[in-house]
Amino acid sequence: MNLDLYKSEFRNFKYLKSSAEDIAYYKRKASEVNRIQLGSGANDPTFVWPCRLEFIEQLLDLRDNSIYIVQPCAYFDTDVTTKLYGYDEVRVYTIHNPLIVHGNPLLHPEKLRNILTENDIQDILSFEKNYNFFVCPLDKDIEQVVIRIRDIGLLPSTLSHVSVFYNKEWADKYQKAVTDYLRKGKDAVSAITRLF
Repeated sequence: MNLDLYKSEFRNFKYLKSSAEDIAYYKRKASEVNRIQLGSGANDPTFVWPCRLEFIEQLLDLRDNSIYIVQPCAYFDTDVTTKLYGYDEVRVYTIHNPLIVHGNPLLHPEKLRNILTENDIQDILSFEKNYNFFVCPLDKDIEQVVIRIRDIGLLPSTLSHVSVFYNKEWADKYQKAVTDYLRKGKDAVSAITRLF
């Protein structure tokens, strides 16, 4: 793991190479994620989630490690007159030895040969090209977690609370914090509570 990829120097270098729209996305994403904090009523404007990936280069560097994708589920209206929203528990997906591949390896196992590297970063960043890029584990014999690269929050796209961590402990803390945030901040009710 190259810790230089997590320093402010790399962030500044990444911003120099990015478009104004991409920079705005990365800054808004960091602001949204860091606004969700541990503990009730926490509001530290200098808070930053440790061990969180911000850029695709960091994911490519973790090929021999594990990543933890914290992914809140979608909200939906339960009744337009009451303005309540339903939620499912925020999930944490673990991917050991993560790869980015072209084509869904669940549908086409042979696609595991189409592994993308640092040389493919421009293609990965290209919105027109990255629709068929997926993150999956190297070992196809373990439980398969395959997620479209656009859905993990490392590429400029629609803002969401999805975040990727390289440390399980911090991923679990974020899972709890974002679950609490969505329950309290979005006036959500659980799927079970909605039945009564």
